[in-house]
Amino acid sequence: MSAKIIIDGVQGFRALEGKHLFTSEPFLISKERIQEFCRSVDNDEWIHWDEDRCRNSQLGAIIMPAFMGPALASKVYFDHVEFNNLNGLFQGTDRIRLLKPIKAGDELVQHWRIERVEDRDQGIAVFYDVIWQVAGHDQPAGVATYIVRYW
Repeated sequence: MSAKIIIDGVQGFRALEGKHLFTSEPFLISKERIQEFCRSVDNDEWIHWDEDRCRNSQLGAIIMPAFMGPALASKVYFDHVEFNNLNGLFQGTDRIRLLKPIKAGDELVQHWRIERVEDRDQGIAVFYDVIWQVAGHDQPAGVATYIVRYW
């Protein structure tokens, strides 16, 4: 992994508005990772647990739950970005869409872009566009917009 991006204060975000921030290294979405996540949120849907049934369906393998992608965002983000002179708080999402199943054994890549920076009474709101892509595939597997407040 390359050196971390250092964002210094609110003006640091303004300088990055509309720009690609980083692309993560591929990381494995293993069966164990899927099932640990499902266990932690009491998700017992067969599509995350029953390998035989999934293999015999059009899925082909157990699949990652929709909300696991956003749950992975924080670690990936802080592996690549560091702040100076900033406090931040996750505000929410404008969208999360899975466009195709992400299967156990897939390697996932995240592409992060700062879509826009909006002024708030105190500080700013940063809107991140994030694309999840299965390594080796051209089409996105998912998209999201995350909103984080900074001051």
